[in-house]
Amino acid sequence: MTIDGSYYQDRRGKDLFSKFEGDQYPAQLGIIFCEMNIQKYLMRAGKKTEDPTEDLLKAKRYLDEEWKLRELRAAGIIHDGDLSVILGADNKRERYGNALKQISNAKRRVETKLDFSNRVGGWS
Repeated sequence: MTIDGSYYQDRRGKDLFSKFEGDQYPAQLGIIFCEMNIQKYLMRAGKKTEDPTEDLLKAKRYLDEEWKLRELRAAGIIHDGDLSVILGADNKRERYGNALKQISNAKRRVETKLDFSNRVGGWS
């Protein structure tokens, strides 16, 4: 499954779903990502626009991806990983600083129409 819109793809044409399915992130992170997006679109349905159809379709897309990831995980194709790097409090300032740099890079990329995806720590 892919996420609609080329704006969700990196310079190699990969979106987050393909990265989750390719075992580039811990399996549980992909599953949680999908679950939270399902909840987001269910909460938003009928509020952002009167017609909830688009949000419900997005929730279904994330549900389908979540189940695909669960099946890949059960088959041993994708694997759980150590989330302590992401969740740990040890490096929270460093992680916050890195996230601010990514936001700044994205802003600059949008403003200057540059592609920063090939840089280390960039958008690949």
